[in-house]
Amino acid sequence: MLIHEFQARRLLFEEGIDSPRGRVAESPGEAETAFLDLAPPAAYVKGQRVGPGRSASGLVAKAEHAHEIREAAAKMLGKWDGPSSRSEDAVYVDRVLVVEEAPVSREVHVRARVERSSGEVLVEVLGAEAGPAAGPAAVEAYVPLEGLRPFQARKLAAAAEVGPEHGPEFCRVLVALSRAVARLDAESVELHPLALTEDGRALVLDPKVTIDDRAAFRHAEIRRFSDGVEEDMRVLRAKRSGLRFVPLEGDVACVATEADLAAAAADAVTVAGGEPAFLLELGGAVGPTQVAEASRMLAGETALKSVLVWIYGLDLSAVSSANALRAAIEGLSVELPVAVYVSGPGRNEGLEFLSEAPAGPEFCGTLSEAARFTARPMESPQ
Repeated sequence: MLIHEFQARRLLFEEGIDSPRGRVAESPGEAETAFLDLAPPAAYVKGQRVGPGRSASGLVAKAEHAHEIREAAAKMLGKWDGPSSRSEDAVYVDRVLVVEEAPVSREVHVRARVERSSGEVLVEVLGAEAGPAAGPAAVEAYVPLEGLRPFQARKLAAAAEVGPEHGPEFCRVLVALSRAVARLDAESVELHPLALTEDGRALVLDPKVTIDDRAAFRHAEIRRFSDGVEEDMRVLRAKRSGLRFVPLEGDVACVATEADLAAAAADAVTVAGGEPAFLLELGGAVGPTQVAEASRMLAGETALKSVLVWIYGLDLSAVSSANALRAAIEGLSVELPVAVYVSGPGRNEGLEFLSEAPAGPEFCGTLSEAARFTARPMESPQ
């Protein structure tokens, strides 16, 4: 189980491993306020999603002024990050971390990982030039119940050529790292990098913590302050059925066959004066199981005012799926105003098929028309 950077910072802080001061923000305004409260000479805005490659994805930006912080956060928030917004592993960025820039004099990469074959924990130290992807410059192994011994920490410090001004603090962090691995049931903890500052501190700039899935039930403290999207039972329920659910705070459901279409539908609803309640992606290959689960989820949302459904490329050759989709839309239309927008290959045939239902939704020729209908369901679309 991977966790976000802001979660890893908190967990490691509790074990005595410090990070530069930072604040989590869920809007550009909150990011700007966080920067003003921290009042650093410069800061980084870091989009929060698990995994590597945030810099290449444009999810890390440095800024020196409040308006730059706001602009950087605005570019990251609401972004689907992945090889493409339609890919299976795309992640929705719903918060950023604003972190002060640390006065770094040197960086050292440190990694602790469990070696399954031996049952030992390996603490690996790399030089600044090698980077986290290279092999270790020095390794010390220890038994988890014993932890890393001080003399082992000193050997690693010597191998990394850590000077006397940073040596004691560097060794203290390594011993604390071994405690963190044990207490968190971690498969690995990476300090990439551990910054040695001009004033003698050791600060982890980008921590990565991977928890053993089999031990996750023992860590209520992770659930207590974890990502609200990941905690939402609707999100977990959707994942089990191959759907993707992103909760928002409005009353118009935005349902689509692809992730970027759901996001675009939400934007259109907002422009039309409505407030999206959530994004629900059915997936490109919509099957009866996904449709049935989506119907159950929508039926359980008592605060909904209306539903916008965007179908791209309805495949009528998949008879069971097409029938399930038509029945689901018909069922929803009995309880709520539903606008359906069909686009892509087979648009005309799809519209004809869906409109055969005896009781049905409002079929719209454009996304804007569908958005206006759902934003003001008591009015006829213009």
